[in-house]
Amino acid sequence: MSTNVQIGEDVPETTYKQLLTETEGEFTDDSFAPNQKSIITNESVFDLTPEEVDVFKSLSYARLSEIYDQKSTRFFGEISPEVIQQGCLCNSYFLSAISALAENPERIKKCFVSQDWNKVGCYATELYVNGEKTEIIVDDYIPVYKDSKDIAFSSTTTNSIWMQLLEKAWAKANGGYDKIVFGLSSEVLRTITGAPTFTLDHETCKPDSVWKNLKDGTRNNYPMLCSLDSEKYNYDEHNCISNFSYNVIGTYKVNTSNGNVKLIKIRNPWKNFDWEGDWASNSDLWTEHIKEEVEYESSENGIIFMSLEDYIDSFTASVICKVHDSYEYTRYEMKQDIGSHSVLKLQVNQDAKIFLNLSQLAYRIVPKEYGYKPYNAKMILARLEKDNKDFPLEFINANVDEKDEVALEADLVAGEYYLYCEVDWDENRPHDSFIVSFYGPHIANLYEKNYPSFLEKSLASCAMLKSQRHYYYDHKQENSFRCMSVTDSKCEYGFLFYYNDSKDAVLEEKINFSALDNLELAEPYSGTSAKIKVSAGKSKIVILKRLDRYCKYEVEYKTRFSFGEKKYLEEIYDKGKKIQVTFNKKPYDIFVYTMYGGSDFYFLMENHTDDKLCKAKFKLDLRNMHDIDNPSSKSWVVDIYPGAKIVKKLSTTDSSKKSGVKYSYAFKVEEVLNDENLIIEKVKQKGKKKQIQYNAENYNINFYSSFFQKKFYFLYENNEEDKIFEGNYKFTKTNLKIVGDEDSDTVKVVLQPGEVALRVLVPVDPDQECTISYKYTYVVSNLEQ
Repeated sequence: MSTNVQIGEDVPETTYKQLLTETEGEFTDDSFAPNQKSIITNESVFDLTPEEVDVFKSLSYARLSEIYDQKSTRFFGEISPEVIQQGCLCNSYFLSAISALAENPERIKKCFVSQDWNKVGCYATELYVNGEKTEIIVDDYIPVYKDSKDIAFSSTTTNSIWMQLLEKAWAKANGGYDKIVFGLSSEVLRTITGAPTFTLDHETCKPDSVWKNLKDGTRNNYPMLCSLDSEKYNYDEHNCISNFSYNVIGTYKVNTSNGNVKLIKIRNPWKNFDWEGDWASNSDLWTEHIKEEVEYESSENGIIFMSLEDYIDSFTASVICKVHDSYEYTRYEMKQDIGSHSVLKLQVNQDAKIFLNLSQLAYRIVPKEYGYKPYNAKMILARLEKDNKDFPLEFINANVDEKDEVALEADLVAGEYYLYCEVDWDENRPHDSFIVSFYGPHIANLYEKNYPSFLEKSLASCAMLKSQRHYYYDHKQENSFRCMSVTDSKCEYGFLFYYNDSKDAVLEEKINFSALDNLELAEPYSGTSAKIKVSAGKSKIVILKRLDRYCKYEVEYKTRFSFGEKKYLEEIYDKGKKIQVTFNKKPYDIFVYTMYGGSDFYFLMENHTDDKLCKAKFKLDLRNMHDIDNPSSKSWVVDIYPGAKIVKKLSTTDSSKKSGVKYSYAFKVEEVLNDENLIIEKVKQKGKKKQIQYNAENYNINFYSSFFQKKFYFLYENNEEDKIFEGNYKFTKTNLKIVGDEDSDTVKVVLQPGEVALRVLVPVDPDQECTISYKYTYVVSNLEQ
């Protein structure tokens, strides 16, 4: 992980195996030298008491071979919670974590690369430091009291050395023994196992959730801890050292005369706490049957039983390390600019429970002078749904926290996933990257991937899956709804989500926040208001970014549904104003209909004649309305050809203001040429003429092109007596089709002497613009006698 501060010393990287083979004599680790600098520094993260400082400064180092007789001392010996003992270092959080892991000795052994005494005095562990699987190499110098050579810090009650070496590796990983004073058991569990560790706050977590998680932990053999409420219990009253945590080793649901009771089984390896409430060792609640059911052990062995209610009342939190002994660890380092985010593509090849971690620099390894604490970090996981065009990402889970490790757990099916990561860095950040790790039953493929719309699509899915819906019953839109939440995503992103299930109505809503505390509208919106428009069958999301854990909002909505053009044009015949075209006092089968439709005003013009063209002129007097095709237009000239159906629409400019339409009109009706001979005469009179020239010789063969009656006419005329004309005309066209050959873009013409051919192109959509160009080739040949 890249950092901008100097942490420790730069030492050439050498592997443990290299050191074992290359070291002559006994190994001394110069990167964590056996002197006062590795015990106490000027950069202590924590405020040590004067007494602690004095003790630390009085210590020296001795090799394990100077302290123990190698013949009678084993590397591991017995590994159990009961053999761990604390020295003068106040790191009970560390010892509690080791105690929980020691319930399964193989988990302790697994972190050691070296598992035997060696003459070199060089040992190695594998720890997950800041999300990186790291080989921590140490020598066998251990802090001792100068006079007695007794071990000053942690050890075991048996002749073994694993505890001392593991504590030294933890101290080296954090930059010194003084930097491992105080801490959280969860960070130790995570660093040793690589597994995500979750803390359940008993004050905020519901009892059923605490029970469910502890039961799941028992079933999966997870290391679990609990800490006493130091405000409720103190050493004098209950003989308890509250900095220690206790191992949760079982959950049971037993049937008593008063009904079912949920019992928690706890190991107290420190023997410093005697429980005297319900289900204490001398309690009358015990029966032989229940003792057999819970594998009862006496409190003399450090075993305590409590009901779930007493457990939650007595302990502040439960810590669960979700280690799976067969799981693999995959990591990916990501760099991220301030104010930006990153997205990882994740290919999962089999159904499995998986964990994702976002790791920042640990606070304890950054010198105190920097005032560093982990930044707020967010993760959102979503599954790609390739066949779902409306919601291509399915929201799976999310998490946010201001910790050096943020974890996310999910039961996944095989497929393609995307992980959104965002760290709220500022300019004082001591590092410019973070580690994303995958912990699961197989090695995962992680790729950085650009997905600009991830946030919108994943939060839209979250709204659909999790959020409470407000249906628009009062607008008679029973299946359309709005969702608003600032908590459902669990990642400090709120949203206003709209789903318009109507077939023909447009949802329009104006949002106005009268209060917006510690929230801001994300782009493209800003300020305290927004206008939303959602077409039929579509959805839209407005994202709200939380600026603090506490936030507050008050919002008002102004809602309307406007129906689409199709619905209004169906109603215009019955509900609209009908105008029949009259010219020279003669009525024609040509009509104009007008009607308001929502915030729009419609003109529908229909010509039911076969041979009459209506030229219509409209003058518009508009208030807060405009022509959607030409906003500045105040008049129209419209040619309504036989069979034509033309729609013109005026739209409201500002929906918050009143609007209105006044109009006047004039019509002129004239004959339309339908007779081909008359059309040919008009094309020859008004069309553009081109005489055919072939092999440098002019022929009495002509080609005419003309446009009228909204049609393109092409006339070919062979006036030669003994020549044949063959031509190929290839058209490049938009919104046009050849009459009689609609799918083609080529006209082929073969004219015998004296023949004429007329080809016509007409619009596909009379309301849309047409374009045309063409290329041609031709030959003139002699008529065979």
